[in-house]
Amino acid sequence: MVQNGFCGETFQHCFQYKLIKDHPSSWTDSDTLVTDPTIPIDSLMPPRSLLPEPYILSSQDHNGLNDGILIFRPTLYVLVFIEHLIQTLEAPLSSIYDDQCLLSQALLHDRYMARHFYEFPKIWFNAYSISEGGENEPQMEVHLVSRLKHKVDWLQTLKDRMKALRTDTDWQEKREKASKAGRDWWERVGAGIEKMRFLLDC
Repeated sequence: MVQNGFCGETFQHCFQYKLIKDHPSSWTDSDTLVTDPTIPIDSLMPPRSLLPEPYILSSQDHNGLNDGILIFRPTLYVLVFIEHLIQTLEAPLSSIYDDQCLLSQALLHDRYMARHFYEFPKIWFNAYSISEGGENEPQMEVHLVSRLKHKVDWLQTLKDRMKALRTDTDWQEKREKASKAGRDWWERVGAGIEKMRFLLDC
């Protein structure tokens, strides 16, 4: 997440810009791929009417919270929250080197932010393979986690995926399915971290 201060500073500047424009902001690991650009990201975002307001969106795997894909709503409170995380990671004497562990600790200790946390389905943005969810689940992005990235020919896989998308002419139906999946999820999911698992071994 942070390397020699550069990523942290860059992310802060981008987030400040998003704050001014009131646009959602996202943070993704460098080992992620957009696998279906035909799905509008707005179709999978929570509605503005959702309460408590969603400030941070993420997903979990078998180990717990996986922050390979994070989506933020730009607010001053979230900006301060993120700046604190970055400063902690960059501190010369910091004993925490893992951003995922740090975020987990922060959510467990910051009750206000925890109330504004929402989980999204891992298949949407943080799946570990293109075929993970099947054809009925929207999937915009995959995460090439360490144990898999060297076992799969991702370039060829992505080429095959893009070729399939070019021959798929029914984009409107796909978008409608994604919108329905988004509406269904946000109507039933609850805010908070009670259903999240956290890996706290830093």
